[in-house]
Amino acid sequence: MPVWETGESYKVGYIAGFFDGEGCLSQRKKQRLRGNGNEESIFAINATQVPNAALDTTVQYLHDLGFKIGLYPKRRSVANWKDCVEIKILGGTTDALKFLGYVRPKRLLTKLDLHKLGAIKNPCNDDTELVDITPVGEQTVYALGTSTGTYISEGYLSHNTPAHTGREEDWEDVIDSLIEGSAIGSHSWFDINGKIFDVKHKVGSSQIPHGRLTPLAREILWNRQWAGRGEQPRADVLLRAHNHYFEQLDHDDCLGFNMPCLQGFGSKYGSRECSGTIDMGILVFDVYDNGEIKWHKRTIRGKSQVAKVEKL
Repeated sequence: MPVWETGESYKVGYIAGFFDGEGCLSQRKKQRLRGNGNEESIFAINATQVPNAALDTTVQYLHDLGFKIGLYPKRRSVANWKDCVEIKILGGTTDALKFLGYVRPKRLLTKLDLHKLGAIKNPCNDDTELVDITPVGEQTVYALGTSTGTYISEGYLSHNTPAHTGREEDWEDVIDSLIEGSAIGSHSWFDINGKIFDVKHKVGSSQIPHGRLTPLAREILWNRQWAGRGEQPRADVLLRAHNHYFEQLDHDDCLGFNMPCLQGFGSKYGSRECSGTIDMGILVFDVYDNGEIKWHKRTIRGKSQVAKVEKL
């Protein structure tokens, strides 16, 4: 999302007064154009005025401040009503929020319901790219949570765990829309130099330490059953996750992995939901032209996550 400061100029005050007097903020739901049965959130800010000096001044000041607007004639059916012009703030949810945050029309701000915003779909198109990564050494990392489930810092939106999915959205779809050539699916298979990777997020878990390999073995055997019916590819590597611990086995010519997580015991989810040991880290796979597969595990132990005893 774009970031902004609060405007304090005469032009900002003039626009705020105009939209508080003549403006409207609407939030509603409508069916998605892609026709998948889900609704999407619509967020719009507009104002209506007869053609006069106030309208002309507002339009000029909006242009001066860099806001994108649309002007739409509105014909009145009642004989004694004058025809009007509608001003609409363009640029989607992000620009509408920027307008409210920068101009701050007080009446419209009271009508804003953050719970109805839905997914933020329009990224900042400023061609920002990563150019370098510099190690900063060991530092303390803090976990944050908010009552609304979303924390915004310098324009970056973060969701509280365990919110992997929303009521109407798969948040992975937001990532998928931003990455060219990506294909995030519920259960996917990938051919990498002739080796088939079977990838799915969730897998069953075991409540006993010596049973943690059982869900992986079961997934491999199910894949062999599906493959025998000709309804799934026969996997060479099977990746599963969700359990927040790492396990690996080689069974029936298939490498199976329960992948480590990216948050540990010290987080809200880890401390409340995970009763067994937790592994944090990543896996890296190299698949060579000759069919050889090499994999590397990189795990860490968080020093600040060591359990402490409180003396009462």
